[in-house]
Amino acid sequence: LKQLGCWDAHYLRPGRAPLESLVRLCEELLGRSFSPNTLAREPGIFGAALRERARHDQRLLLVVDPFEELYVQTGSDSAARTAFLRCLIAAADDESSPIRVLLCMRADFVHRTSEDPALIEALGGGLLFLAPLARHDMVEALERPAELVGYRFEEGLAETMASALALTSSALPLLQFTAAELWRDRDRDQRLLTLEAYEQLGGVGGALATHADRVLSSLPSAARDGARRLLLKLVTPDRTRAIVDRSELLDSEQDPEQTLEPLLDRLTESRLLVVNSDSGAATVEIAH
Repeated sequence: LKQLGCWDAHYLRPGRAPLESLVRLCEELLGRSFSPNTLAREPGIFGAALRERARHDQRLLLVVDPFEELYVQTGSDSAARTAFLRCLIAAADDESSPIRVLLCMRADFVHRTSEDPALIEALGGGLLFLAPLARHDMVEALERPAELVGYRFEEGLAETMASALALTSSALPLLQFTAAELWRDRDRDQRLLTLEAYEQLGGVGGALATHADRVLSSLPSAARDGARRLLLKLVTPDRTRAIVDRSELLDSEQDPEQTLEPLLDRLTESRLLVVNSDSGAATVEIAH
């Protein structure tokens, strides 16, 4: 985006209250805000506000990242999701305007966009799927951001991490998670991410196991029971990963309060599960 010098780029995270994130953006850009209820009733106001700003400045690029957070964080609040999407669509509904909206979303959440016909229509031919990273690309994805802030990986560490994930489906979330754990344990004096810290994490698998324990222990007891049932359905008798249709996984449980879907989203957001929709129907599997 830095190469697109003519664009004034702003970043937006949906969060738990997506309409309030739009309110904060309006305050930042315009020095004034609209109430969430106003934006919900009149989503066109948001697009008009952005165009007003763009007329007095450079062309404006709104980057919504991570877009899947809209589905994970809002849970069963479909009204908030719909209102948020209407505001984004209103901002991007005129190709001749100086406004562009870029949605960045993990592939394992793309199927959720089908819940909103207006969003599907708006996306049209604007979808761009990024291919999985090759091993050398993973190394660069690790080393370059560290270099930009004056840090480096100990020699051979980035290659070790990339090799461990080379044959893993949906490797990028695991790479991101392990890198974040390494960053937390970095050597600030030497400005170095170390092999010793990686080994103390237990490598990719060990870091994830520790993280999984933290996630599950943070759940209420009833949710932990539901998580255990879901996870057991994703392991075969041979102790390998099972790939299960998402709808089948949810329908297999008596869930009158519909608590399993938010739980499934929580486990996916926490990178314990991966949802894939490459072949049409969404499937679920344990991440690693």
